[in-house]
Amino acid sequence: MDENAQITQQGHYYLENIKEENPFDNALTLPSLFSSSEIPNTFTPKSNIVRYTKKYEYSSVSGTVFLEDLWYFVLSPEIRNISINKIDIFDMELHLQNLSGATILIESEDNRVLLALSKILNMKENLHTRVLNCLFVGIKEEKDIVNLLYIEPHELEMSMKQMLESKVINAENILTEKGIETIKHILKIKNLSRQEQNVL
Repeated sequence: MDENAQITQQGHYYLENIKEENPFDNALTLPSLFSSSEIPNTFTPKSNIVRYTKKYEYSSVSGTVFLEDLWYFVLSPEIRNISINKIDIFDMELHLQNLSGATILIESEDNRVLLALSKILNMKENLHTRVLNCLFVGIKEEKDIVNLLYIEPHELEMSMKQMLESKVINAENILTEKGIETIKHILKIKNLSRQEQNVL
């Protein structure tokens, strides 16, 4: 847990692993504690979570959402307005308004995730840009990309084929050096190493 008593990414990862074990096995071992500089880079894409809040007049709903499950909560065609607001010097939040007048706020421990989501959820953006940003934040399952982008599977297939031909992704749908440079340009990120891209 962090200082605000919220479950951290490591906590979510541990809970996901428990679900896969025998629920009647009382001999669960606790994972070793990591310092902030020792966070393993072997986490799955499900390690990427965001804080989600939806407000409408006097009611609101909030919680944490895995990036690849965000499409259950946010429908791209319903988004009327997308902006990124600064909370303080270091932190930002993605601010969405939908057609029914609800406000959706998304926060992440990594501002690059919010920058990528601002492109992913914007249906006015180029399809290649939206797909590249999905791959950048670790959303790799076809159904998740299709649903989050609100496109047809054949559109994704064509986009991936063209990106493979232009060498921004490889055959495993992983960003190449050219793809990383493209993302840096799109998101206006100055430094992004291959290692940083792999742990997002």
